[in-house]
Amino acid sequence: MFIAIDLLTVSSMLYSEDVYNELKDALLERLNDKEPFIRAHSIIALSKLVGTEETDELGDGEQTVLDTLLETVSTDPAAYVPF
Repeated sequence: MFIAIDLLTVSSMLYSEDVYNELKDALLERLNDKEPFIRAHSIIALSKLVGTEETDELGDGEQTVLDTLLETVSTDPAAYVPF
């Protein structure tokens, strides 16, 4: 099941680090979903989080949301996922 999230909801959740991390982790997992539609919508939702994370809080070898999205968009086999 995929849940649509509007911009106001995302911006209000950014104040809760736990909710933000849970949302980000769930969306990152959906980037590997077998359904292209789910992957595409995960990309759209994650694009709303670009620039909201603290790079100094990333773990060793952990990519930023932007780096993950760029890698996913450039390697996804479905033609319409990157758009």
